Amino acid sequence: MSEPHEKPDEFGTESATRTPTAELAATPQLIDRLYSAGVLSSSGRVAALKVVNGPLIWWPWVEKTLLFLGLALTLSGVVCFFAWNWDALPGLVKLAIVQAGIVGCCVVAWQKTIETLPGKAAITAAAVLVGVFLAVFGQVYQTGADAYQLFVGWALLILPWVVMGRFAGLWVLWLAIVNVGVSLFWEQTIDPRGIDSEWLLLILGLLNSIAAAVREFVTERSCCWLPIWFRRVTVAAALATLAAPAFSIIVNFSRAGASAWVDVVVLLMALAVVYWQFRLRKPDLFVLTCGATTITVLACAGVIRTLMKVSDESIVFFGSGLAILGIVAVMTRWLMATARDIRQQSPETRRDSGVDDGFVSTPDGLDAQQISLKELLVQLSEEGQLTEPEIDSALSIATTPEDQTPWFVQALIGFGAWLACLLFLGSLGIAGLFDNGVATTIVGVGLLAGGAFLDRFTDSAFPRQLGLAAGLTGLGLTGIGFAETTHGNEISSATIAISLATAAFYVPFRSDPFRFLSCLFSVALAAFWACDFSIFSGRGNGLSLGIHILILVETLGIGLIFTRQGQQFLRPAGYAMAVGLLGTLQVTQYASGLAEWSSVVILALAQLWILRRAWATTSNASKQDLGVAVAGTVVLGIISVPGVLASIGATLLGHLERDNVLKRLGLLFLPVYIASFYYSLETTLLFKSLVLIGSGLVLWAARWHFKRRIQTAGSNASEIQS
Repeated sequence: MSEPHEKPDEFGTESATRTPTAELAATPQLIDRLYSAGVLSSSGRVAALKVVNGPLIWWPWVEKTLLFLGLALTLSGVVCFFAWNWDALPGLVKLAIVQAGIVGCCVVAWQKTIETLPGKAAITAAAVLVGVFLAVFGQVYQTGADAYQLFVGWALLILPWVVMGRFAGLWVLWLAIVNVGVSLFWEQTIDPRGIDSEWLLLILGLLNSIAAAVREFVTERSCCWLPIWFRRVTVAAALATLAAPAFSIIVNFSRAGASAWVDVVVLLMALAVVYWQFRLRKPDLFVLTCGATTITVLACAGVIRTLMKVSDESIVFFGSGLAILGIVAVMTRWLMATARDIRQQSPETRRDSGVDDGFVSTPDGLDAQQISLKELLVQLSEEGQLTEPEIDSALSIATTPEDQTPWFVQALIGFGAWLACLLFLGSLGIAGLFDNGVATTIVGVGLLAGGAFLDRFTDSAFPRQLGLAAGLTGLGLTGIGFAETTHGNEISSATIAISLATAAFYVPFRSDPFRFLSCLFSVALAAFWACDFSIFSGRGNGLSLGIHILILVETLGIGLIFTRQGQQFLRPAGYAMAVGLLGTLQVTQYASGLAEWSSVVILALAQLWILRRAWATTSNASKQDLGVAVAGTVVLGIISVPGVLASIGATLLGHLERDNVLKRLGLLFLPVYIASFYYSLETTLLFKSLVLIGSGLVLWAARWHFKRRIQTAGSNASEIQS
């Protein structure tokens, strides 16, 4: 949240002096800040982003999104179909169907060439179908082969395609297959011999570390097809697997074997390499945050383990919570100091550093320009978007220091506060506070007030982290105490109490993690309350109306992300609503007898509104194209499920508003929803396969139409020029 006066930053580091206007570069983050402050209008923001990011290019993004979302849905449907294992279908026919699919994908990749986007999608589909073929072959002939042999054979068979494809997504798929194959091999062959499982974690950590090292090696030699996210995925996976044995040593020191100690040595070497490579040579704040999170988790485990040996349970819980807050405060302070150092370096060094990867717009278009803020404001003034007094106000706001905290650092802050909150609650529970509902509620409100005071009126890292944890603990106590006092339904009472406390303390807290987590807690409890009868008591549609009302509220609440006045103030609540909507749709997968048509209508209407806004930004939009998009949404609403509509809608809205976080949420939610949909017991695998394949075909049909329209428009333009 922007403050009207200069102040130290979020983590207690020293406040910088005002940045000279001449040195201030125009960035999407700065444009959003001026828009939130009311200096830039909506049209002025769009005009400014067009200069900095380039125009919002629709077709390349639409082609890629429709192609790969359709591919994910179709392939998931194929997997569900063969998992159904229809007995009436002969084995040879099953094998022939899969083989025909593999051959067809290879033909498409050959015709389109593997360098093109359709070629990459086709070869990826062929690689997935190879795994389906091996699984079907094992079903038909009952070879008795171990499961690891399927994954090892799968990885070996598709390796030539992976090498030729030069496609990061296919490489990640191959690495995932190899990781699963190695894990299954260890479980089925090595583990029965009594060898420590820490050796497996060491092998997986080294495997992912090698993948990350290869990526850095080839990119330094002008290989540009492995993007920055491949580095981050592989490094995060490597650190996670290497940290597990170290965690086991802390938990049970006396039973740690040689494998765990070897792994600790490798982990320390990996952390040293991460610091050298991604702090000194190629700054990357996301990777450094992964390393800091690893150290934080291990340090917290060490503190808890040490205190358990010297104190009783209540003191252990409380002291561990305080220690965790201190550790997280130190880490976040170092990360933000590192971020400031990176911001002072050249644009080339900063490009992939992640220092500005927060809840802000990101480049999506072409023809982006490097321009100073003053030049941009003058240009907007010439276009009639700004007046001279507004330019002066914009420069004053822009040169006032403001904390810019990337989302992954915010996640580390929230993790520390959440863990400390659980420990504090455990300490108070052991002390017997929960036995008196009124006292528990009073203490909860007191902690909320004290946390708000520390958060708003202190500037150093530890007190603000303590205030955040106290606020979250107060929320929990308020919900528990109110439920004990009313003696009613515990979930409903806790939901009402926490929602009211969130509304009351949303403004006093200036911490975005508190605003986000408190709203998310309220939404999550409301989802469980609405599903209570359907999930736990088997009453079917007992509270289905409440579920649909909650989905409607969450859908509308996402608009808080894009509210102009107080935008940064309301954004955490908007993101909580977005995450809550995706989570609610997950929970409803396990609600028995729930009619989904109401939610489908709500989400379809929301997507139609997004399409209308999107079409208003396209200069060459036609009614025919809009009609096709509307028809596609209606068809998806009829044949598909709410999760697919929510994922597509969030992705589309994120691109329309140049909000990278919302786009990531939408794209990340789709595979998660497909996985939960697969395990839903309400429908058969055949129905699931038809729904997923049908949804994928609808997206592919939309892509075919729009591509045809673009090609026709291009041909007409060429004829006119000639």
